[in-house]
Amino acid sequence: MTKLSIGHEYKRQEVHKFFGGNTNFSRGSGTWGNHGMLRTEQDNLSWVFYVTLGQKQGSHQFDEGVSDQGVLTWQSQPSLSLDNKKILDLINFDQDEHNIYLFIRRNGKEDYRYLGRLGYLAHNPDIEKPVYFEWQLLDWDQIKQDSFVKDLAIIKSTSTLELPEKLNENAYTPGLKLSKSQQPYKKKKTATFGSSIPGGIDLNLERRKQVGDMGESIVVRYERQMLRDANQHELADAVEHSSLVIGDGLGYDVKSFNEDGSVKYIEVKTTTQNNALSDFFISSGEMAFADAHKDSYVIYRLYDLDEKNECASFFEISAEELLNKDSYDHIPTNYRIAYKR
Repeated sequence: MTKLSIGHEYKRQEVHKFFGGNTNFSRGSGTWGNHGMLRTEQDNLSWVFYVTLGQKQGSHQFDEGVSDQGVLTWQSQPSLSLDNKKILDLINFDQDEHNIYLFIRRNGKEDYRYLGRLGYLAHNPDIEKPVYFEWQLLDWDQIKQDSFVKDLAIIKSTSTLELPEKLNENAYTPGLKLSKSQQPYKKKKTATFGSSIPGGIDLNLERRKQVGDMGESIVVRYERQMLRDANQHELADAVEHSSLVIGDGLGYDVKSFNEDGSVKYIEVKTTTQNNALSDFFISSGEMAFADAHKDSYVIYRLYDLDEKNECASFFEISAEELLNKDSYDHIPTNYRIAYKR
């Protein structure tokens, strides 16, 4: 599968391959072939936005664009009111736990350009049908010098969204719902990818990414081989290194399958240490995805990573185990700071 890359052009059918799962694609009709605002197959609170600049629907002329600060001015479908469930989901959107992927084009004859993910900024609580929003392009620093953005006149110098002084009072801010419980010391059932050696402990961000990327690559190869050994060659070929193909923020790293064909979402946590029960970090988005996919989500905890030979030992942590605070301590390490409105 082609990698999802910021700044690249995609047809609707190609976007469907990333996010549509087993749903059908019909060009010019159906949900994925026609609609401009779609929920992804992996997460029913994540979205794909298709934006065609200058579009008109009925009597409504859409006035959409991107500012020089990477702010997308965007309107919902003209039929949607402020109390519509989709609109409420967007107003309460939490970019730490879910994603909105933006695909934009100048006119209906062009393919869509992928401009990355969006974060909620504001909506106008006084106007509906359509509802007016502003979104921040989270990958703006990466995309702002793109020739499409600079030269194809999609930049809007000012916002068209007139907002009241106090904005979005009802927006949901996730609370800190964590409690400390006893750390388990029971020995985990382990498997192995190969021989292993102890490694270092203190890793900076770049080093952690290097270790993490290798762990994910090892898991992809392992999953494919396990399925081939089970004579499930089509499933093996369909194993996806999702964090590489689509990008981070999905809530999992690898999309694989069980022998019966059911999907398996794998989050990979890798360490060079030989301590199988050493702590690891997990994001709120990964926790939310695990909670939403309890039957299909699993963590592969890789340890004793041997980078030279690209092998490691590992054990599995099911979503049920992960979310059970009697089995694992959930320790807050960061705070999200928001202005009071």
